[in-house]
Amino acid sequence: MVHRKEIIDAADRRFTENEIPHGLIKSGYPAKPWENVQIASVQTLAAKIKKRKRSEWAPPPEIPYDIIVCDEIHHGCSRSYKEIFALYPNALILGTTATPQRLDGRGLGEVADVIVHGPSTKTLIEEGWLSPYILYRSPTVIDTAQFHIKAGEFDNEEVAAAFDNKKLIGEVYINWHQHADGLQTMVFAVNRAHAQHIRDEFVANGVKAEYVDGKTPPRERDAIFRRFTDKESTVLCQVMIAGEGVDIPGIDCVVMARATASLTVWLQAVGRALRPVYARGMPQDTVEERKAAIAAGVKPQAILIDHGQHWSRLSLPDTEHQWSLAGRKKKK
Repeated sequence: MVHRKEIIDAADRRFTENEIPHGLIKSGYPAKPWENVQIASVQTLAAKIKKRKRSEWAPPPEIPYDIIVCDEIHHGCSRSYKEIFALYPNALILGTTATPQRLDGRGLGEVADVIVHGPSTKTLIEEGWLSPYILYRSPTVIDTAQFHIKAGEFDNEEVAAAFDNKKLIGEVYINWHQHADGLQTMVFAVNRAHAQHIRDEFVANGVKAEYVDGKTPPRERDAIFRRFTDKESTVLCQVMIAGEGVDIPGIDCVVMARATASLTVWLQAVGRALRPVYARGMPQDTVEERKAAIAAGVKPQAILIDHGQHWSRLSLPDTEHQWSLAGRKKKK
């Protein structure tokens, strides 16, 4: 179960590469209902449930699944997820996430019985499974205490008013030019207008930059991501579409050109650059070999540029966290 088209496509590629027969449950994708393994869109499954409610003639779930693996389980407290889980009361449900904390403070104990802690980001870096990083803060500090909080996040209009101006947009380019010039870079912006303004600033300075958001038509979105993955473009400016599930190891740099109150959003964003790229032909069986292969590769370290002071307000990317299934109390 996944919630983004990009994640469905990535999972489809990985399953195919590993010769795992599977079907796809997603509108517009070829169905293979006879396969024991299915990669399913949460939205498509939720639509099927609504159809069943409207008509007594709608068919029941096609396959009595034994195991459901739910990606990004921190979304799992929503009604659509719970309704899907309820269809399969005898299934084992494994939810995965790098950040088991919700913006609204609700605990994942609503859908999970046990939390199993995997290795931390710090451990994965130390063992050569993730890239080491260098983090640069911006010279201009925006006082985030001025922003009101709605549903656990800063008011988006207030953040846009603070960040979407000529001076700070120019600073995004200047900092990138100083610390990551020419590197494959993903920019996290406040909103569509802000992302487009940043894109325009890069283009005006001779950098091949593009823009994408959730309303970009699917074919155009695929083409934009392909050009970025193939390094035909250098900078990809986007809004809330690449924080989860984007599988592009070649991302060298992440620019956080906004401020968020969410630890989840921050860690998911910088995580896009921590995927390692090992030098071809070098062994990767031991910690030392993996580290040597990263150091000798095209991305010896990730570059993170933080314009929202998240490194001090929230945490460093490799800070150890004590995750819990319990919710958190609301704070003013």
